[in-house]
Amino acid sequence: MTMRWLPAFSMMLVSTISYIDRNTLALLAPTILREAHLSNEQYGFIISSFSVAYMLGNPLWGYVLDRIGVRAGMTAAVSIWTFASVAHVFAFGFRGFAVARAVLGFGEGATFPGSLRTVVQTLRPEQRSRGIAVAYSGGSLGAVITPVIITPIAAMWGWRGAFWATGAVGAAWLLLWVVLSRRKDIARAPKSAAVRSDAPRFGDPRVWRLLRLTRWERFRPASCCIRRRSF
Repeated sequence: MTMRWLPAFSMMLVSTISYIDRNTLALLAPTILREAHLSNEQYGFIISSFSVAYMLGNPLWGYVLDRIGVRAGMTAAVSIWTFASVAHVFAFGFRGFAVARAVLGFGEGATFPGSLRTVVQTLRPEQRSRGIAVAYSGGSLGAVITPVIITPIAAMWGWRGAFWATGAVGAAWLLLWVVLSRRKDIARAPKSAAVRSDAPRFGDPRVWRLLRLTRWERFRPASCCIRRRSF
């Protein structure tokens, strides 16, 4: 049973990492703004670039994950946002931080679509709600532990050292994922990994028969009353 839950916990870990990456800039903002000579207005645009890219990345990554699967999809996504996290080290002005932040947001857009698909592919139906809860809980955990982890690192090696550290954590998760994603229930093709459902589809004749029956039963009493009143 423990082995079955490893993918869900790996998704909790990756969502924790994503929230650490996104919160590091906010935590270190006073120092970064002072050293990079950025205004509060520019900082606001930098934060917005992350949000816009994240919003656009969500549906795009959902499509990619459906096409190529979580093994390749999450490898690509975490590689992109790990690269973007390290890119903050080399950013010196408004444009540099805005671009790094946008790429980070785009990559992190795969976090929750990838977590959901991983849980659905690896856990039984009666376990999936718990699995999704475990995977998604990493977001709150990441927000809580970011100051605990990043503050001492920044105090010792500066704000650039903090971004090097977040990149190293992302790279460590990628190594873990290379091993874990060899499991058949993760590595299999997306088509064969589709969730089987016995629910009728939109084109199923049973659906239309039910709709016609429901409609008739709904209006039949009213029509009877109208006929009675007419007499």
